[in-house]
Amino acid sequence: MSTPTLTRDRVERSPLMDPRLRARRIEVARGRGRRRLRGLVGLIVVLVLVAAALVVSRSALFSVQRIDVRGTSSSEASAVRKAVGVGSGESLVWVDADRVVRQVEALAWVDTASIKKVWPHTLVATVTPRTPVAIASGPRGPVLIDASGMALAPAGASRDVPDLDLDGAAVGDRVPQKFRPALVALAALPRDLSERVDTMSVDADGIGLELDGGIEVRFGDGNRVRAKAIALRALLDQADGSDIARIDVRVPSAPSLTWRQGRGPLTGQTDGGA
Repeated sequence: MSTPTLTRDRVERSPLMDPRLRARRIEVARGRGRRRLRGLVGLIVVLVLVAAALVVSRSALFSVQRIDVRGTSSSEASAVRKAVGVGSGESLVWVDADRVVRQVEALAWVDTASIKKVWPHTLVATVTPRTPVAIASGPRGPVLIDASGMALAPAGASRDVPDLDLDGAAVGDRVPQKFRPALVALAALPRDLSERVDTMSVDADGIGLELDGGIEVRFGDGNRVRAKAIALRALLDQADGSDIARIDVRVPSAPSLTWRQGRGPLTGQTDGGA
């Protein structure tokens, strides 16, 4: 004869169970049900909010209606807006600022850029342009070069910076490495001297400058720029520029000056020192 098995339901309905225990079990079951219901309601609320946010973010409430460009001229601003690559009406919420910065900084003449979202409808692009220090000949005409050797843009009619004795520079490329120390040195010269430089070259003897009036300067390498500038200025101050043929500041502690034929402190003297 088999022994009857008591199931859970039978135990809960058993008249032998303590009524307080039965009530506690019923309350626990109801609590579980309430928690499941609250979880379900919470999930529904989150889904509704996410859906509403998506709808709002893609609506005209946060559409791009204006791109402000700061830090550059109005003629260059149009190139920046094109590089931003965000059209009118696109969602400001979904604009990838990091991607836009990379696109703007890909412009050859831009050194750094930053992007800011101004709610609800404006993107602000702030750029720092590269500073040209020389002009080089390019396949499509002269181009501006900065101190890093980057060919920035067509030079147009600009002649505010000296000519670099280099052919073949193309916008967006960098000049050969051997020219870069010369460009750095030129950028480091005091303004009163850099403005007098007409042309710059690089050869086996190092950097060569030609100042206004045809004065040749042997500058050497790109080191000790400040000391060389002091020596150069001191020799230029010694005489009328029309009397000077060449100045050598390769060793700034022992610079030398060469007079033009028939010029100088004494008629016929061609060499002098400082």
